[in-house]
Amino acid sequence: MHSQHRWHPDHYVCHPYRDVVCKVLASDGSLVDQNPLRPMQVRGLMTHTSGLTYDCLEDFPVGAQYHDARLMNDPTRSLGAMIAELARIPLAFQPGAMWHYSLGTDVAAHLIAVISGKPLGQFLHERRF
Repeated sequence: MHSQHRWHPDHYVCHPYRDVVCKVLASDGSLVDQNPLRPMQVRGLMTHTSGLTYDCLEDFPVGAQYHDARLMNDPTRSLGAMIAELARIPLAFQPGAMWHYSLGTDVAAHLIAVISGKPLGQFLHERRF
């Protein structure tokens, strides 16, 4: 599912695993919110309350910015590069204010890779998921 440099479109099958891995990292003490003033939290990424959206959902104006940035339509872009571009776009809504499908699970996958120092697929394999 996750190669060293590419995030494949079929990543949705990993959503439950990412949630579990985030909980494993949190229980290890590896995943904590370091800045309580920051409105987006890991919990919001996993529960679709982070303030993010998708480019195919037209219920928020920032969806057009997601589309223009080709967040989900550039197979040559790494997950890290996609997240860096996503960080430049405003939130669709105040985190925690509502539930909305989004790229939050992709951000959670990137967090797992950054915190563990390993690609998501390797981390899942080593943890026997």
